[in-house]
Amino acid sequence: MDRSFSTRWIRLIRSHGGFAHDTSPRGLRLLVLFAVAIVLTQNACGGPSTPSRTARDFGNLIEREAYDAAYHLLASESRAEVSPEDFARELRQNPSERLALASMLRGEPEAQRAEARFTLADGTVVRFYLEDGEWRLDGSILNPYPQSTPELALRSFSRAVQNKRFDLLIRFVPRRDREGLNEQVFREAFEDGPDPALARLFAIVDETDSFKAQIEDDRAVIQYASDGLVFLVFEDSVWKIADLR
Repeated sequence: MDRSFSTRWIRLIRSHGGFAHDTSPRGLRLLVLFAVAIVLTQNACGGPSTPSRTARDFGNLIEREAYDAAYHLLASESRAEVSPEDFARELRQNPSERLALASMLRGEPEAQRAEARFTLADGTVVRFYLEDGEWRLDGSILNPYPQSTPELALRSFSRAVQNKRFDLLIRFVPRRDREGLNEQVFREAFEDGPDPALARLFAIVDETDSFKAQIEDDRAVIQYASDGLVFLVFEDSVWKIADLR
């Protein structure tokens, strides 16, 4: 048996697909939580508001069903993802979750930490933390193959294959697909370079300054071309390549 085609993950990566993943919408509940997290991060970085105050205000507003006012506390990225009508409808249709979220947000936070972020040309997100009145650089920038976001995971996977870092490729494989995979298997699969379809993906990734993943729960999808999709899964605190179509 050709070992380069002896495992499920190698087959799907080289052949661009054949395995279905659940990408159906799951509602806006997690979007609300994610949006609040963005607001807290942004307000921690300056201005008269504070994370705990913003959280309490948001919680009070959704408890009172003042959805228009609560909507305007969301970060611009989140408002771009959901309309005021859909935001209000989701909260109205899930009163128990709305009240639980409101109660949680009104509680005292265990800790507050100011954070700032900016994005480099290759999509790498650099984080800074405010400590003793000075901004300090997050040491994760030293990782040349980050997987902290779906976009970075895809770029890192592309670089790892092209740089022949076969020792690192196991990082990008979901747990359920790891059986039988090791550095030697990756070497035999990719030593002579990626197949044409995979090479096309890598070329697009290398040439594109930015692309945006659609994230729902622990799943993400990136449309890198009109006929190309990358599916990712979040596990072990990093994003991994689940499927290519």
